[in-house]
Amino acid sequence: ALNVPVTYTTLDPATGNGTKRTITIRDNFTCAANTKFENVTFAQYNSTGQTFTANKYDLMVGRGCTGTINTVRGLSDDTYGIVKYTIRLESGTFGTFNMIDDETYTHSGTLSAKTVFGCDYDRAINDNEKLSIGANGTVYGADAYQAFSSNANRNNLTYDWLIMSGKVQANKGVADGAADNCIYMGNVGNGNDSDGNRYQGKRRLVMEGGEVCNIAGGLNNYGNNYANYIVNDGWRYKFVSKEELYVDPYLEPLLLLEHLATAYLSLPEVL
Repeated sequence: ALNVPVTYTTLDPATGNGTKRTITIRDNFTCAANTKFENVTFAQYNSTGQTFTANKYDLMVGRGCTGTINTVRGLSDDTYGIVKYTIRLESGTFGTFNMIDDETYTHSGTLSAKTVFGCDYDRAINDNEKLSIGANGTVYGADAYQAFSSNANRNNLTYDWLIMSGKVQANKGVADGAADNCIYMGNVGNGNDSDGNRYQGKRRLVMEGGEVCNIAGGLNNYGNNYANYIVNDGWRYKFVSKEELYVDPYLEPLLLLEHLATAYLSLPEVL
């Protein structure tokens, strides 16, 4: 990966002319600067699953992308100081997603990770066919224990989700509360450091479009200061019956929004 901000595209960026071509990922791809892909077809070398790692940089897979990437994750190591990055997936097929990772790391400063699934254009025309995430895989903030040891992260927005279009876990069963069958908003495990502190921070999920299956990873009662909330911006859920959509019990009051044009609710902080 280049160590300067870069866009990989196979069409003329000014005119859009040309023929979309294939980019073969021969090994795992780790960003060394802010990176964008658009108008490419991803191919896996020797049919092996590749991993895209944002590596604390902004990673965007824009419109016009096809093919499959097995795993997308935000990090592959401990973090220090102020860490802030965005992963935006607008098109393509992605097997497993972790806003952080499925390994255990220690975060000694503040960590602000944002994820955007889909785009405004596909949302406007109600097209959810351009993007698929976790159809047979998992979608986590972090599918592993994360140790947030800094009090500075206590009130920080650590996990910030925005869903605009696409299908998230389309092949999963509804009304299934298993974490692997849900958009899991935070990280698994209680995140305590050696002194028993837990500063995972806040989590937010904004849904403007798309199709999702189940949602979990809401409030926990481990002494952290949480303010998790969900916004429904004029969007009706694919599964509009409460009985058909599993929701983490802590989040359940937030999701009875099918018939509201706009809604905002939040649960009290747990001190």
